Amino acid sequence: MKRLIFIGGAMGVGKTATARALQNRLQPAAML
Repeated sequence: MKRLIFIGGAMGVGKTATARALQNRLQPAAML
């Protein structure tokens, strides 16, 4: 099943870190 996950929030709250962690757990995955 294909998923599209949006991560939003203010600067400095860890959006990129969260996206990278999800990318590692949800293989195959891509971060755009």
